[in-house]
Amino acid sequence: MCKLELIVDMGTATTVIIERKRGLLMSQPSLVAVLQKEGKPKLVAVGDEALALRKKKPQDVMFVYPIVGGVVANREAASLMIKGFLTQITQKMLIRPQLDVMQIVSCGLHTTDRRAWEEVYYQLGIKSVTLIEAPIAAASHVVGGADFVVIVGAGITDIAIVGESGIMAGCSIDIAASKMDDAIISYVYNKYNASITRARAADLRAKRGTLSERDVSATEVNAKDVLDGRMKKIEVTGEDLRLAITPLVNTLCDAIWAMFRLCPEQMVESVKHGGVKLYGGVAGLHYLDSYLSDKLKLSVEVHSSPEALAESAALFFNDKDKLYKMLGLGKEVDR
Repeated sequence: MCKLELIVDMGTATTVIIERKRGLLMSQPSLVAVLQKEGKPKLVAVGDEALALRKKKPQDVMFVYPIVGGVVANREAASLMIKGFLTQITQKMLIRPQLDVMQIVSCGLHTTDRRAWEEVYYQLGIKSVTLIEAPIAAASHVVGGADFVVIVGAGITDIAIVGESGIMAGCSIDIAASKMDDAIISYVYNKYNASITRARAADLRAKRGTLSERDVSATEVNAKDVLDGRMKKIEVTGEDLRLAITPLVNTLCDAIWAMFRLCPEQMVESVKHGGVKLYGGVAGLHYLDSYLSDKLKLSVEVHSSPEALAESAALFFNDKDKLYKMLGLGKEVDR
């Protein structure tokens, strides 16, 4: 029987799927379009296709982001979404493959949240599912020492110290991309008496966001005047974005430093030597690595590619005993 070994990183904003042998299969928005038919949701489109469809504003079609802050907010929609993605991957295969899935999840989930993730796959008849905490996924290469991992997602940030035995200290906080977007919207509202969309704020953060005091660039954007409701053009500067985002980054720094203080004494030197491994789209924010390094007095290594976390986790397919040890499950068992 044909077998596909998949790493799935289904986040608030983006879903990445990597196959052990073929590498990256897809990186698409975590969006599903559904149509209610006879009281049951029917899959219309997922990912890029759903995003394109939403711009046409079709009647009776609902658009759902089923993952919010690392948690399955809509289990049925999440199952339909992953079903759509898997159909795209397997539709040209002559034989229906057996799927072995490793799903990356936040390290701060409760038991019920973890069960919800498993149910997303069980509803599709996929029984071979292993949940991997994001910091463990990032530390697949660790040998002997420990990695200090920070993963800034769209809705949640995981901070953890990870060794060969798994997570030694870790937490999840909600200082992530969505909070930064909220801060940009609020700053523009207060300074310019203008309202911008969340999509515009996210675009500004991703393309122009900076923590550098030397950035004097300006970006012209369309905004709605809060007094008369008319559209107008405003210039959002690099300084605007820096002032909006910096308080959140300072809170993130405090959380990272607090986690470092929980580092087991025997691992302190290893963590100091290796520094912070920073993952997630926000990791690419201009000057963020230098800013964190100055604040924390630790080196910062950036992995801002959306696929970086899943690519690291894929290494566990070569050594599942190591994975199960890090997950606290002992030797691999028949699943």
